[in-house]
Amino acid sequence: MRTFRFFTMSAALLILPLSSSAATIWPAGPNDITFTKASNADFTLPENQDQITPDVAITRGNSMGIYNADLEEAYNLENGDIGVENVSPAGTEWAFSGLNGNPVFSYGQGATEYQSLTFSDWETASGGTHSFPDNLVDNAAVVYLISEDIYLDLQFTSWGVGKAGDNGFSYIRAVAPVAAPEPASVTLLAASALVLARRRRR
Repeated sequence: MRTFRFFTMSAALLILPLSSSAATIWPAGPNDITFTKASNADFTLPENQDQITPDVAITRGNSMGIYNADLEEAYNLENGDIGVENVSPAGTEWAFSGLNGNPVFSYGQGATEYQSLTFSDWETASGGTHSFPDNLVDNAAVVYLISEDIYLDLQFTSWGVGKAGDNGFSYIRAVAPVAAPEPASVTLLAASALVLARRRRR
């Protein structure tokens, strides 16, 4: 009986996923999505916000930079409560290829190498000084979703110049990878343990 209990417990442990403290990576892949917020579109509407996770929805107002509509009402250059400038989009940090001391990487190559990148607020990471440079569309990026501990690949494909009356933007980004099916060996072991347990009860 002791041998059987050890076997069933071992099988159960194999079925459970192994815990890990490593960050989650969303690498670029075939299911990537393109998000577009058209110029002068109503940024308060969900369809004009990219809901990446339950806590992060990226959009842009009638001017200035992007912000997280789940945590902010507009782009924030300064958070007076904690004395930190350039906080938007709240809850995120960014690293752009070739900017802010980062190495050059192409779209799809950054997220898996996040440990070698320097992350900061969006404006600092893109090299901007309240001018939101055009090089947004020239440099791939990695976005860090702080509360979820997720790193994902992203690249801007258009950026409207607010001073010229164009406040639209678009980008392509990675999504959560599709979970791989359980290995057949683990499934077979679990089934064998269940059959053995039923026989023992008889």
